[in-house]
Amino acid sequence: MKRVIKMMLLVLITIIISGCSKGRTKKIGILIYDKEDTFMQEYLSELTKKIDQKSNFKYEVYFAGKNQLLQNKQFLEFYNEDYDLIIVNAVDRLSSYAMIEKAEVKDIPLIFINREPQAVLSNSKNSYYVGSNSLQIGVLQAELVKQMLDTNDLTDINDDGVVQIVILKGEQSHQDAENRTAEVINGLKDLGINYEILTISIGNWERNQVYLKADELFSEYDNVELVISNNDDMALGIIDYLEEKEFIVAPKIIGVDGTVAGLEAIANNKMYGTVVNDYLEQVRTIDILIDYLLKGVILKDFDYDNRFQLINGKIIHN
Repeated sequence: MKRVIKMMLLVLITIIISGCSKGRTKKIGILIYDKEDTFMQEYLSELTKKIDQKSNFKYEVYFAGKNQLLQNKQFLEFYNEDYDLIIVNAVDRLSSYAMIEKAEVKDIPLIFINREPQAVLSNSKNSYYVGSNSLQIGVLQAELVKQMLDTNDLTDINDDGVVQIVILKGEQSHQDAENRTAEVINGLKDLGINYEILTISIGNWERNQVYLKADELFSEYDNVELVISNNDDMALGIIDYLEEKEFIVAPKIIGVDGTVAGLEAIANNKMYGTVVNDYLEQVRTIDILIDYLLKGVILKDFDYDNRFQLINGKIIHN
């Protein structure tokens, strides 16, 4: 009975939305935390392509340069200009509560992407989060390590029977980075192997930052056998360094995202593998939510009550 009532309410919302907005061009504001993030570049390209395919839609994209104060101003600009929907890739996830509170004054729906918000979305009227299943991604990275061991692809450089590991963490207090790191460590424990985590180094998701850090890392730890990175870009920073220094026996490297550059590194045997952060499926989910929130389109097999739409990853390796 409850489900019937819920469906009737959804149909009523559909009629109201369709009647109020028919024929009017709908405005979507897109806020991206940083223009230089490779993964978000590919994500945004796919997202805007989807919006371009819709009739009577237009969008504006603002980049915050990792500056939350700037992103707050950009958000207010969309808010004051009565945008119909705002898609938020937040600089700081702690800002999400204020954004939701503000948006609900005007009933502007929000879709947070890729950087999980701190606020409890279940208490909001029309806010969603679409992102990776970060816990599952960490589990899959541990599975990659298992495959590496099963096929004898991991070299015991110092012949001590212990796997020496460096973990590259994307960002301190970033929900995805915390989950990926914690779960890959739990997965390593479950493998029952002898391993040593030499250090967990913060790379802020950046290829060049990790490249510049790598000399210090490998000077302090000369027995690194495995590098587990929260994303492909940081993994590629290590690869850049190893190629420059012409390591004879290089550590194995695994990443996350499945970016074009990351997949190319795997194809060229420079990176062992990655866990694909499936932005194509995430964008498909966003597209469904846009149609629901702005056009009232309801798909029978989509769970609109689920405010956290988490997309599973998949393994790719050489």
